[in-house]
Parts: sequence; structure tokens; C-alpha cells
Amino acid sequence: MKPITVVGAGFSGLTTAYLLTKAGREVRIIEKTARAGGLIRTTRTEHGLVETAANGILNSARLEEMCADIGAPLLQTRRDARKRFIYRGKPRQVPLSPAEAMRIPFGLIANAAHLRPQPLETISDWGTRVLGKGATEFLLSPALGGIYAGDPNRLSASLIFGRANLPDHLKTYRPQKATVRGTVAPPNGMQQLIDGLVDYLRTNGVPISFSEVLSSNDEGPTVVCLSARAAAEYLANVSPDLAQELARVEMLSLLTATCFFDRDAATLKGFGCLFPRDQGFCARGVLFNNCIFEGRGPAHGETWIFGGALDAD
Repeated sequence: MKPITVVGAGFSGLTTAYLLTKAGREVRIIEKTARAGGLIRTTRTEHGLVETAANGILNSARLEEMCADIGAPLLQTRRDARKRFIYRGKPRQVPLSPAEAMRIPFGLIANAAHLRPQPLETISDWGTRVLGKGATEFLLSPALGGIYAGDPNRLSASLIFGRANLPDHLKTYRPQKATVRGTVAPPNGMQQLIDGLVDYLRTNGVPISFSEVLSSNDEGPTVVCLSARAAAEYLANVSPDLAQELARVEMLSLLTATCFFDRDAATLKGFGCLFPRDQGFCARGVLFNNCIFEGRGPAHGETWIFGGALDAD
């Protein structure tokens, strides 16, 4: 049986190779860049850790099992991180007026028979119909924007909430609950998770070829673990129709900037603050790194997130 070629050594490629290896399959990985991890990279400075992409990952039983297997311990978020803020004139834990808050239960009751998203209903449409305009603009849209970085006027309510009558491959996956709920991260940052996967795979005989030009003519089974755009380029000669569809997938670019300040500069303690589009900020939100995980100092660190889908105006 020929080895399975995993194209891409980002987090998805490494975890795919890990699961195939655990299943007893022979695997090799091809990566066109000079390092593993894709967008994920952790840099340690004299002021604290800097993450170029995700600062943590939503925990699940499967993630806990994998991290224990590869020797990558996981930190749970600090108590301070339980607070989340949304900016409405100022950072607020509850950004709604009393009338807007009261609209939510009334809307849920009034729409009890039609809570499921309607076909082609967007997040904005569903939220306005069920929760009210205020809750949609200052709670639902910024919260989901912080996760998906998308435009609530275009995001599909059916796909996000996963409750529509969709084909199995489009239904939202519900992972088994972990012993520690919420966001987790290794003590030394997300790079520690990448390094743990690479070390495990190499120890188990998985070759990882870096700076190798991808070829779609290789024989044997292949698993493509690339972005939609990169996968479209890779599959152009193999499956032109599929490549054309992948090329149509809209990719949203994000940029992060991590800044360090004196410890006394921290006026808020929490996970971070999201910025609704009409509040005058160019950023989508800011993360309060020191409040989320232990060991992110010694300085006070904030990661500001820019980009994603922008309003037409």
C-alpha cells in the first residue's frame, strides 16, 4: 500500500497526518515553505509572547487526547478572562439598553415555532427577526464577527447555527466535550503545539519535506490540507471543475498587531473587547493577552485585530 501524501504542514495538515499515523497508515508530508505551522507562529520577546495567528484553540476531548499524546500541555484561561467587553460608547460587558435586553425573551417567545434559520437567511436577518435590531448590532454581530471576521449581512445563519436541513458534510460538527471547557493554549504559545506535532510525527517515521514544489502528478492517495485558494492552484490540472469552485471561495485577510505596555497601563481585565462597525474603530477587536493565559508577560500585552469583511460604505 502506497503512503498517503499530506499536502501542507499547517495545523490541519499536521493533525491529519497525526490521525492517519494513529490509524496505522504510512504518511508523508510535503510543505512548500521552509517551516511547519502555516500562519501559526509564536515569538518570545523580552516583553512577552507574540502570536502571529490564533492565541488559543477551543478545547475538545479529541484535542486533549492528542495533546497528551504528543506531550503538549494545555493551559486553561485565567479567571480574569471570563469577562468579555463590547464597545458602545465605552467598553461594556452588557452593551444593550434595558429595552433592547427585554426584546430578546419576547422575540424568542414570539418566534418559538420559527427559531431555526430560514433558507438563505443571514445572521443579520435572523438576529433582527428573533433578537431585535439592538441585540443584533451590539451583541450578535460583533460576537460572530470576532469568530468569523465576516459580514453579518452575508454570513449564513443556517451554516453557523448548524440547525438547518443540510447535507451531512455541511452540518456543524459538535465535538465531544473536554474536561476543561473553553479556549486553551500550550504554556509557550501555539508554536509549542506545532512543534509537538512535528516531533511526534518524525519520531513515528513520518517524513516532512520542506521547500518542496507541489506536484499534482504524484502517485498514491493524497490529502490536500491547504487554503481554498492554494488548493485551487494545486488541483487546477487534476480537477478543473473543483478547482474553479474552490477559487470562488472568498478569503478574508486579517492582520494582528501586538503591543506591549507597562503593567499599570491595563485599565480593563478580561478576554478582550470587540468593536461594532459603527463605533469608529478600524480594528475588529483587541485581546488582553495577560488576562487570558498565564505566562504572557512580563509586560501588559494587547493584540489588535484588523481586516476581515468590511461594510460597503
